[in-house]
Amino acid sequence: MKLLNNFFTIVGGNESCVHIRLHATHPVFRAHFPGNPITPGACIVQAIGELLSVREGQKLVLHRANSVKFVSPLKPQEQPVVSVVFQTVDHDDGGRVTAKGYIEANGDISTKFALVFAEVMNFRTRQ
Repeated sequence: MKLLNNFFTIVGGNESCVHIRLHATHPVFRAHFPGNPITPGACIVQAIGELLSVREGQKLVLHRANSVKFVSPLKPQEQPVVSVVFQTVDHDDGGRVTAKGYIEANGDISTKFALVFAEVMNFRTRQ
C-alpha cells in the first residue's frame, strides 16, 4: 500500500531529515486504536521505505529489518508533524540500501531503525 500523499505528506526538510505530516483522519487511525490513535509500526516502516525511495529515485521494498525500536508511540493528533532522520544510507553491490536513523516527534525520539531495502527489480524473497 502506498502511504505517501495518503497516510502522510512531505512538508519540508532535505535528504537527511524529512519532515512529514501524518493525516490523523486516515481510516487506519480509526482502527488503531479507537479513541487513542497511534501510528502502526508497519506503517512507520513503510513510510521510511517510501521516503528512502524518493531520496534514492528508485522503487525500494523492505528486504530485512536489522533493528526497529519503537521508543514511544506516534500519536497523529498530538504530533502531526514528525521528522525522519537518515543518519546513514549505504549501498551494496546487490542493489540493497541500508538506512539507519530515527524519527523525532516534539523533540523526542519515537523510533530508531536500521533497515535494509532492495530495488524492486532486484528483490528476491530468499537471500
